[in-house]
Amino acid sequence: MPSRPLPSETFGGGQGFDPTPNAEHLAESAEVLRRLAQVVNDSAMSGDPKRVSLGHLLNNGMLSLRLYGFPILSIAGDQLADISKQGVDINYAVILNQPVSVQIEHTIAFLADFVSRQRYLRDLLRSRDRSAMRRVDLSIGELSRLSQESVIDDLAIGWEVSAVRVARRASELGIRLQVSYEGDLLPTYDNVAQRIPITKKIYNESEDARVAIDTTVGLIGGREMQIVGGGSEAMRSFLQQQLLVSSSRQYINHAVRDALVTGNGYLAFRVDQQFSFHNLDPERTRVRGRDRYQVAGPDNRMTDIDDSVIHLRGLRQPKSEYGVSLLEVFVGDYFQTKTFANLDASIPLDAPWRLIPQNRRQLEEIDDQRRRILQAQRSRFEDVLPFVRQQARASQADLYFPGYERYL
Repeated sequence: MPSRPLPSETFGGGQGFDPTPNAEHLAESAEVLRRLAQVVNDSAMSGDPKRVSLGHLLNNGMLSLRLYGFPILSIAGDQLADISKQGVDINYAVILNQPVSVQIEHTIAFLADFVSRQRYLRDLLRSRDRSAMRRVDLSIGELSRLSQESVIDDLAIGWEVSAVRVARRASELGIRLQVSYEGDLLPTYDNVAQRIPITKKIYNESEDARVAIDTTVGLIGGREMQIVGGGSEAMRSFLQQQLLVSSSRQYINHAVRDALVTGNGYLAFRVDQQFSFHNLDPERTRVRGRDRYQVAGPDNRMTDIDDSVIHLRGLRQPKSEYGVSLLEVFVGDYFQTKTFANLDASIPLDAPWRLIPQNRRQLEEIDDQRRRILQAQRSRFEDVLPFVRQQARASQADLYFPGYERYL
């Protein structure tokens, strides 16, 4: 049975989505989220502190218009940090394009879902029911539905009531929610650079992600640019030849792909030299102010860039100069898939352990769980990137420079 929609979803189908929210909308959104944080904090009675940072992202139209927010999960090295553990913060990105009422209701729903999951997982671990653990994805799906139903009932009274009840349910579990509104969740170079290796791996290893990104790039730079307009045919022909020789389309495509995959793409060129394009590495490029950039050399020393730079961003933050990758939505899915791969590698196909009937049943349950989770991931991917999926086609071989079709 599907959940009832939240009250503010009367907008439906993205009708309340604003492609260009103004400063007044940002100010109103930020103020309401600060009020929500205050209500939760004032109602959190006791327990171990759990810091929750709220921030905004601007959907550039490439993600679903019905995406209301998502967690930016903490990464420790090449591992996903467990947000259920003490000391691991939660970062939740709210989509600024949505109406304020939608933003606050979905933020409360996220907090309620987190608390419900913590209660369920605590009880599950206490029971030590291994079979139930292998069906945890089914149980959590039903739990999320029930959690949203509860939030909807509370919201009928008012969002403040719903926020108070979420805080108190958390306190009953020994969790004291400490919520704050930060605006930018990944404000600095270090914040962004730490996550680039993961989003590059998602692009390299996920065919769905690669097709979506490459299709978007192809819509922008799938064909050579054509010089049209007035002037002599000789000049037009010369400029067209220069565009081809300079490989300008490929450089632009690499910058666009970097923006979508890493959050930031940089196309540099010399003002005194026509068609002298080159790309800057997002992992080694820092923004030092308006039209000021530095790049780390082999010795990691930062050097000012004299060239002109066009800075492209994926998902924009309210104040930070740095963008956020579109693939952040799928970081949790990536690590979940990686867990299954590590499990397969740890149990060889010819291992005698597999021959024991009880173990075979356990492996069958794990395989069933894997299929369900992978199907859920595919459905989520198609929900989040519906427009790109509708236009997906085989990527053109010459979108990028030879040998750079994937990240190295």
